[in-house]
Amino acid sequence: MLITSSGMSQYEVLGSRFTVALGDNRFEPDVVVVDPSEGSLEEYEYHGTPILVVEVVSKTSRDYDLGKKRSIYRQYRIPELWFVDYTGGMVEIDTLVSEGYSTQKQGLSEPIKSLILESFSVTLRCGSNSAS
Repeated sequence: MLITSSGMSQYEVLGSRFTVALGDNRFEPDVVVVDPSEGSLEEYEYHGTPILVVEVVSKTSRDYDLGKKRSIYRQYRIPELWFVDYTGGMVEIDTLVSEGYSTQKQGLSEPIKSLILESFSVTLRCGSNSAS
């Protein structure tokens, strides 16, 4: 999927089967938005700093996602990080600002709006019920 920002840049949205290479570290975020002109996109691996990373936090991945992954993502200065916690019913949004990162929390019932990608928002639905 491609998204276009108002500044006419095209970004690519990749799913959890893509690996993001950050130095010697390799991660498979649940969703990642990249600028293909700022890094190299191989068959299943992106080398470069993504624009946005989304991690869905579970009971078993909580410490790893909010600890090691978050620390490395911040070290590589990824502009925006979303940590979606369905169990807790909230999302933590880390946004890169001049002095480091600003973290905001919000409930999952409202759309999550990117502060980096204009007009990009996601509405999450919890649960396995899907009515047709």
